[in-house]
Amino acid sequence: MAVKSYEIGSAFERRVKKYFEDLGYFVIKSAGSKSPIDLVCLKLGNNTIIQCRTRGNLTEEEERKLSALGKRLGCTVKLAYKQDKELWFRNL
Repeated sequence: MAVKSYEIGSAFERRVKKYFEDLGYFVIKSAGSKSPIDLVCLKLGNNTIIQCRTRGNLTEEEERKLSALGKRLGCTVKLAYKQDKELWFRNL
């Protein structure tokens, strides 16, 4: 079961990566990482770090840590998730 979960999560991260690449970002994927950042999206004047969760669930502590990291790095922080098979983003 864990392998299937991992495959679903990895496929979702690739989908979000392609979305940002299509918007002109250079995207670095943190493969197999348990870090709070799944994707680093770089574009002149607009850098974004992303946590991908297919269901959009983050604990309050995870949100707080990601938000603090974004402030420290001076970049936007987003949660990417799916709703009715569509990509959604929430700023943290």
